[in-house]
Amino acid sequence: MYVYGILAMRKFALPLGIFYAAYVIVNMPLFILRYHGTAVMQEHSWAYLVPYPFVAIGVSSGAAWLLYRRRADLR
Repeated sequence: MYVYGILAMRKFALPLGIFYAAYVIVNMPLFILRYHGTAVMQEHSWAYLVPYPFVAIGVSSGAAWLLYRRRADLR
């Protein structure tokens, strides 16, 4: 639904994008707190865990930011 909203430039995509970006930012530390010291964290290397938040937050927030910049074009 979110992808359709982005591609079709629909107004509902902007609040979805903002909500999803906030969810990603909140979920990152919660995941680390929940799984710290467990097998889930041990099976991933730091080479994966360090850049992952930058990519996840950058992509989700970047999409919301671009939609916000083009909010006048949304139908």
